[in-house]
Amino acid sequence: MVDGLASHPPGQPLPRGRHGRTTGPAGLRLACRDARVGTIAARRGAAAAVADRLRDLVGVAPVDRPVAVAAGTTTFVGTAPGRWTVVSEAADVEAQFGLLGDQAAVVDQTGGMVIYEAAGPALGDVLAALTAVDLHPSVFPLGSALTTTVAHIGVTAWGEAADRWIFLVGRSFALAFERAMVATAAAHGIELA
Repeated sequence: MVDGLASHPPGQPLPRGRHGRTTGPAGLRLACRDARVGTIAARRGAAAAVADRLRDLVGVAPVDRPVAVAAGTTTFVGTAPGRWTVVSEAADVEAQFGLLGDQAAVVDQTGGMVIYEAAGPALGDVLAALTAVDLHPSVFPLGSALTTTVAHIGVTAWGEAADRWIFLVGRSFALAFERAMVATAAAHGIELA
């Protein structure tokens, strides 16, 4: 297959729309999500109290292991003991969770992160080609989260459904991530939104 990205400058955003195979439905759709991203790090010994307080604030408590849990427009992803990445479509992360006081540090990271949603029947094949982690649902249950590399790019990721995953990517690596996804999914057809 001819590389459709070969003549596209690496530092330039890819054109939105269909890439790769153009017949039939696209096997993958990659889109940016509009939400805020932050980190909540509990002080030593305060993880349980912080989780309880977060449950009171949004209706769900984060889990102190690599799992994504959601309530409404807020998702908590366990990334380390007493530490969670939070994705919120509702409000500024520091304003929303600054009420934790001296029990936790809250840092808004929206400016440094891009949130991608990848969905479609070819997602499993594409991820198998881009990461060394076995993400098959029989090994990696739905809702589990991980921080790993996809095409040598650091990501935090979790599955929202069997054929839909969310990826948090550092903004400076966003174009490389898109390019890797488009090149790998080209044989299946990919819609870049």
